[in-house]
Amino acid sequence: MKKLLAILCFAVLFLQQAFCQDTIIKRNGDEIQGKVKEISATEVRYTRKELPDVMVVLPVTSIFMIRYENGTKEVFQENNPANELQQLPAVSAPARVNAPAPVADKATGENLLLKGRNDANLYYKGYKGAGTATLLTTILFMPAGLVTAIGTSVTPPSRNNLDYPDAAMFSQREYAKGYEQKAKKIKSGKVWKNFGIGFGSLVVLNFIILSANQQ
Repeated sequence: MKKLLAILCFAVLFLQQAFCQDTIIKRNGDEIQGKVKEISATEVRYTRKELPDVMVVLPVTSIFMIRYENGTKEVFQENNPANELQQLPAVSAPARVNAPAPVADKATGENLLLKGRNDANLYYKGYKGAGTATLLTTILFMPAGLVTAIGTSVTPPSRNNLDYPDAAMFSQREYAKGYEQKAKKIKSGKVWKNFGIGFGSLVVLNFIILSANQQ
């Protein structure tokens, strides 16, 4: 039994590494999954999972933030002529309530929507409970994990679990809309990633058990 548990833990850790990618978030809201290789004052070089040998280059001015696979974040200052980076530790939103955030020159609906999405990328952490529940239920009983994944991924995060940094800003409809949309997308992505890790771990474990029984 202990051996099987050790194998299962190893499979979970292995698949977590396989699923983990750096996320490059552009200023227009687009997201790119890949592995960041090099950052200079003017450009970021990265590779995509499907093309690990092809180096892709993006100008720093087009990038809002990089969220690394280990949870740390790097924010690129839009108006900093030296293109200096602000390193953000992976901490919960309350610890960063007073952190300065770039604001749009004109508070148009489009700018507020984009700012809401960008702030959700920075501060939203409320997906952890749903992701952990999905992973555990999938490992214990895969059909239950599937039901959990479907239920939690389609359910928007509760207002009390959004971790937004500024209540006054969140009271603006377009900002709140962008923040909530992005938070739901982040939650759904994390839930299904954990379902994939749990399901993959079961496949690996069953394959090992089957191979051992045939020997």
